[in-house]
Amino acid sequence: MIGPISALVATTQAQFCPSGSLDLNGGTPCNNDAFCARFDPRYRCMNGYCCRKTGPICTMPNQQVERESGVVKNCMYQPCSVGFGCEYSRAMGQYICCGSYSANNDYTYGKVRMYPGTTMPLQCFKEDQCLWVDTPNCVYSYRYRQKVCCSTFNC
Repeated sequence: MIGPISALVATTQAQFCPSGSLDLNGGTPCNNDAFCARFDPRYRCMNGYCCRKTGPICTMPNQQVERESGVVKNCMYQPCSVGFGCEYSRAMGQYICCGSYSANNDYTYGKVRMYPGTTMPLQCFKEDQCLWVDTPNCVYSYRYRQKVCCSTFNC
């Protein structure tokens, strides 16, 4: 009976850092961030050990990462929603959208004003150019690759 227990203990690794974080060299003790940063600038002193978050992190601590269907949005290929900006995440090795959601913003795709009798969107050039009640916003559309008159700010 002693054999299986000792084998289990030998293969179990201690987790010094919080969930979603990585230990430096399997648990490097510290008393400040500067000590950890000497090894790698991504590491911070957390609970007495050098740790770094493994997921995407926004440079502003009060911001969150934008996700679409649970997947981190890569703003190199997709536009960030209203209230979010694009920044590079060294932890993920890609561009991510950082910001915050607001109850005042509409994140759904809006209705686009089309030229009558066609499937071509009506192009606009200035903010105050869309005079229709149902499509009053002149916004850039990544789908149509031009500014269009839209019912929301996301077309």
